[in-house]
Amino acid sequence: MKQALTVFADIINEYDVLIDVNEGGFYHFYVRILFTDGTILYAREYINMKQVRKYAFQWQQADTALLMRWDNSPHHEHIATYPYHQHSGTEENVQPSAAMTLEAVLSFIQAQLADETTNY
Repeated sequence: MKQALTVFADIINEYDVLIDVNEGGFYHFYVRILFTDGTILYAREYINMKQVRKYAFQWQQADTALLMRWDNSPHHEHIATYPYHQHSGTEENVQPSAAMTLEAVLSFIQAQLADETTNY
């Protein structure tokens, strides 16, 4: 995940790695990313000893208003892509989503920042 931070450096003002553990088949990475437009992404990925991957990527305004969150928490069973889903604008607005990576999320955000007409 850390490599993505350099690939997308053009949209990132700064970032803070809050957790970075990778040992013995266990992986936990958590980072706070501040973008050039003032929005923030909290990105967390966790892989346990059984290689089960959990993630949450929350993109928000500086005032904490949700823009988008992608996660694979095992709820919202009615979503066709269960457990993969996204929350768009509000917690209640749950939509299908492909399995996400930090690179995919940063690519999405980069496209949104490039589109000056976007009203996120």
